[in-house]
Amino acid sequence: MYSKHESIEHITILENAVDIDSMKAIEAALSHLHISTYNPVFPPSLDEMLSQPIFLNTYKNYKIVCSWPRPEFELIQEQKLLRTFRSSFNDEPKNKHFPDTIHTKDWLTIDAILGVQYLMTLPFFNNLSHMDRIIFGRNSTVRVMCFTVFYKNYEKGNCFIEQPDGLKLNIPEHNQLFMNTKLDKLYVKKFDTNSNNQSLVPFFENLISEEEYLLMKAIIACDPAATNNLSENGRKLIAAQRNKYINILYTLCLNKEGKINGSLRMGNLIRFSRLMEIQQKQLKEFILLSRMYQDETAFGVIRTP
Repeated sequence: MYSKHESIEHITILENAVDIDSMKAIEAALSHLHISTYNPVFPPSLDEMLSQPIFLNTYKNYKIVCSWPRPEFELIQEQKLLRTFRSSFNDEPKNKHFPDTIHTKDWLTIDAILGVQYLMTLPFFNNLSHMDRIIFGRNSTVRVMCFTVFYKNYEKGNCFIEQPDGLKLNIPEHNQLFMNTKLDKLYVKKFDTNSNNQSLVPFFENLISEEEYLLMKAIIACDPAATNNLSENGRKLIAAQRNKYINILYTLCLNKEGKINGSLRMGNLIRFSRLMEIQQKQLKEFILLSRMYQDETAFGVIRTP
């Protein structure tokens, strides 16, 4: 784990502090890894990641992928190759890399890994017990990764969900990633394109700024619902830090909009926690369905109860 004042290049994590500049630097490192050549064949489990030092300081070791976006029909085939390649090994060989014919990523797993890395940068995280870290990671990772994906697409002006390589989350094409007919039908029944695309609407309605996004992301990560089953000390640590983020965001809204409009804006921004709670539930349900109807899944980081 990191110390109280560990530097990640120009990133400094200060215990019990809120530093917007450091939050921007952390987000920049996460964004770099997201669009880079970082692409583990065998992703670590949540427990494995929490037992290792944070790796954001290695982000410059990975180059930005310049060949994206690419035609989606090629990406769909490569997604199938990715899963076939991963499932072809009985054991997990070290330092294994995907072949050059695969130019896509297992985005659900990548987003989850980076979500956990983000949680590990939160000021209180090092003071949680190991069990509290695992529970907090399980409860908050999906909320954080969904919020990040939505914001990144809003930032690009997309009215749909698209990954950096060009892979879009839409029903006709996305279903081709799965070979099992039962899973296809369940996916279509439970998750339609409009459900995800409509989640982008509040971002455009509220014109979220970068500073607001960073604070909202931290607030969503520290949502009270994410602290269920934590120890009393863990809940107190997270609640105290969440209040700091809320107070800073509220001050930001007041300075931007004035007292009345600022209070209204704050109310609108806090409602994003509920939106991410819904997204978390839907994604976890889909993961459970995937486990039921696929022999091999690539969701190595996300654990469902």
